[in-house]
Amino acid sequence: MNVEVRPIKTAAETALATNFAMVKRALPGAATVAALREDAFRRFEIEGLPHRRVEEWKYTDLRALMRDAKPLAGLPDAAAKARAKRATAMLASIEARAHAAPFATDEPAAQGPDDSNDIAQQQQDQDNEQAQLALQQATQQMQESEQQAEQQNEAAQQQIQLDEQIAQSDQQPGQ
Repeated sequence: MNVEVRPIKTAAETALATNFAMVKRALPGAATVAALREDAFRRFEIEGLPHRRVEEWKYTDLRALMRDAKPLAGLPDAAAKARAKRATAMLASIEARAHAAPFATDEPAAQGPDDSNDIAQQQQDQDNEQAQLALQQATQQMQESEQQAEQQNEAAQQQIQLDEQIAQSDQQPGQ
């Protein structure tokens, strides 16, 4: 008797499949990239998320860890694009100045109001301050994102516990 055995799909695997089906036509890339992506997703549909019985994943059971799939990230808004553009320009400016700056010497710097070393140092200090500010802003945004993720995770855990309690109460006879 030949019976095809199909593994049961988890909620995460089902959600990932649904999300991919909804956005696959809008994903970037040429036809060859789309074909490779489609082939990779077909393998995912057959094999599912990695689990302990897959040798390479025996210590990281994604199937057990990933109970549900998070929604796909939306497109960045105009403010996020502007921040990214400013950060890119600032980093390019810093890199350009670093390559153009004269090498340090053991000789004392020339003194005078138009001393190029002083101007270069002031510009480098300003660049460092801007870079530190950008780093602080990015760190703050990352911390806020982590807090939101933790809150979502806690809410999901509470929902799981509630679902388990409901399932247990449904299974108890005489109630």
